[in-house]
Amino acid sequence: GHRQPVVRALLEEAAGLLDALDGPDVPALQGRVLLRLAHIKLSEADLEGVEQLADRARERLEPAGDADRVAEAGVLMARAAIRRHGFDGAQAHLVALSERTSEPPQTLAGRRVVAMLGLAWAELALEQRQYTEAASRLAVLASSLDEALDAPGGSDELVEVAYICRQAQAAAAFAAGD
Repeated sequence: GHRQPVVRALLEEAAGLLDALDGPDVPALQGRVLLRLAHIKLSEADLEGVEQLADRARERLEPAGDADRVAEAGVLMARAAIRRHGFDGAQAHLVALSERTSEPPQTLAGRRVVAMLGLAWAELALEQRQYTEAASRLAVLASSLDEALDAPGGSDELVEVAYICRQAQAAAAFAAGD
């Protein structure tokens, strides 16, 4: 959180520079920048901003064929719906995303999406006050994240998701009286 103003400023600057460029890779880069800005908006509880940025990111990433990041935009949309307590819509969205990502991920972006999808399912259970279910989902996610981070050649890309998972585990434990 303490680095978000700096990161946001750099992302906004990058978005401005990309708007001035022309080329086949520019829309995909714009989509990635918008997606990162949507993550910042989610942490700031600006749900309308999340939805707008994730939708704009998806519009740029779909034509580029970046299915992993299109799914990530969908996860962000679902998490915004969960926080608005639109549980039925969020669950339907998560089911659809889960069905599309049923293959084991082959890329780091794919692994990140699967982890974020697991986190969204746990967040749905937490918000619905199904604390035991949330704790169970989070335990599975934490175990797989630990495995991924400890694997040879593992990447720090999943550290952020692992951190959020640990925070959610603490929230589920407190809510369950543990």
